[in-house]
Amino acid sequence: MEQQYPEHIAIIPDGNRTWATSQGKPAKYGHYQAYKLMLKLIDFVFDKTPVKAFTFWWLSTENLKKRSKEELDYLYDFALHLKLDLKGIMKKHQITFKRVGNPVWLPEKAIKQFNELQELYSFPGGKTFIIAINYWWRDEIVRGIKSRAQTDGNIDTLTEETFGNFLDFKDVPAIDLVIRTKTELASRLSGFMLRWIGYAELYFSELHFPDFSPKQLTWALDRFHERAQARNFGK
Repeated sequence: MEQQYPEHIAIIPDGNRTWATSQGKPAKYGHYQAYKLMLKLIDFVFDKTPVKAFTFWWLSTENLKKRSKEELDYLYDFALHLKLDLKGIMKKHQITFKRVGNPVWLPEKAIKQFNELQELYSFPGGKTFIIAINYWWRDEIVRGIKSRAQTDGNIDTLTEETFGNFLDFKDVPAIDLVIRTKTELASRLSGFMLRWIGYAELYFSELHFPDFSPKQLTWALDRFHERAQARNFGK
């Protein structure tokens, strides 16, 4: 049977700091290796598969509340490198860039950079790479409700489909494969995109994210194919 692929893959890249500690390195080293791997996975996904959307959870809202300013500033600085580091990948595969999450608390320099990336890399109807930063699914719902109320206060015209148009992940397929790393202690989703993963396959890896690789991603895709044979969506 022909290989079946998800339309939208989302990754929860956990374990960067723990991995760095195991290497005798500071947390920054783990984040740096994770950043390099992210770039490699973007290229792999859109070069080797027909996947239409790929989401990377850069920072959750909880991360922003609990991490040190030094660590957060280091992570924000990666945004300043994305324009150059993504240039070849995005143009080669005609990938649209999209940032999701609440811009509150993000430094102006990071917001500016993400906005520039969205203007620079926009190829409607094609493939999409999405960075989720300061993202929390309940916040997405609240912001969506407020946006909908400002547009049309008539609740009777609201449907599940039309409400989705006011949320962060509009214009991209629903997520059908979620991958989370570093799950040796617990397998959970930590409130990640719950509005969009109702029928998603879940793939948990015990590897810390910097040890993940395109090969590991291939295994996750193979597992998706195997499970796809049994998906009947209630039929």
